[in-house]
Amino acid sequence: MAERGISGGKLNSSNKLNLSNKLNLIDHLRGKFFTIIFNRITILFLAACVLSVFLYYLGTYQGFMNSTQILLLNMTVISGIMLAVSSVFGFFIDLSYLIRKRKIRYLVSLLFYCAAAVIGGLAALSAFFIMVVTAGNAN
Repeated sequence: MAERGISGGKLNSSNKLNLSNKLNLIDHLRGKFFTIIFNRITILFLAACVLSVFLYYLGTYQGFMNSTQILLLNMTVISGIMLAVSSVFGFFIDLSYLIRKRKIRYLVSLLFYCAAAVIGGLAALSAFFIMVVTAGNAN
């Protein structure tokens, strides 16, 4: 009994090879999709975190209102936490691809995700610390 392919025709060795190539292409594209998505999300949160920290320090020297400074600190905490979380997810996705595919490209991404997670964590912790200290002085 002959095997039938997706289109209903008989499978020969070239069709099997073609089907195998298609499955490898789908796996490759799925891997690139998740890598690109988490990379771009991490870059977005990194930009938001850096921008909110920059605006906070600019507001410190320019004399922004206290409510604006608190809002910027809240934005820094949220963007820092989101940056750290997206970096950890991206790190584990690229780590799995590094182990499975053994490409150096994923090692560079791992270093980027580690640096982004540290930056996000430090920004969130420092902004939260500033919020706690200033709230203690308000009473």
